[in-house]
Amino acid sequence: MAARDLKKIPLYPEHRPCESPSAVRIFEVFGGLSRQHLTDTSGAVVQTFAPELTKLQAVLLDLLGIPETATSERWGT
Repeated sequence: MAARDLKKIPLYPEHRPCESPSAVRIFEVFGGLSRQHLTDTSGAVVQTFAPELTKLQAVLLDLLGIPETATSERWGT
């Protein structure tokens, strides 16, 4: 955060700012992500839908040095 001159980021409910994010809180921000599979009648996967990241999730990935493309690769799209 210091390298990007960010003193606080809105990690708490109601987007309240946080000066020292914990790993637990960061994991909670990503906790609701899931991918969806569209299957045919035989159960074969036709298409996989990756989750759409929020602006906060994108900022956190950037701060962690993880490219957003890594989420697409991870989610199999």
